[in-house]
Amino acid sequence: MNTNRLKIKKAYSIVIRTLGTGGVKYKRLLDSIKLQTLPPQNVYVIIAEGYSLPSDRLGYEKFIYTKKGMWHQRVFGLEYASLQDPENYLLVLDDDLSFEANYAEKSLECMMQNNIDVLITGLSTERSI
Repeated sequence: MNTNRLKIKKAYSIVIRTLGTGGVKYKRLLDSIKLQTLPPQNVYVIIAEGYSLPSDRLGYEKFIYTKKGMWHQRVFGLEYASLQDPENYLLVLDDDLSFEANYAEKSLECMMQNNIDVLITGLSTERSI
């Protein structure tokens, strides 16, 4: 890492909302997570009850079942992760996204440089940014 860059003092965890049926797109998301220059402390996969766990895995993620529904899974996932990792930032994702290897690091640097608590970026589901 360049010594002129801001040192990141905060950790982050990832929260993924899924039905477990994302296939290739979900695999691309996991590949993006694996390549992060700043790895997440935890990865929480919030999956709807009655659905099978995805076959593609990181190997260290935690699967949490909850009621099906975009809103319920998102809110439950946010609450769950914030209680597990109260000091961490949360990178909240759907299961069909992918991003460049320094995405989390750049996002956290931006947040700390600007003293902000929430950052919403535009991610394309068609290509890596």
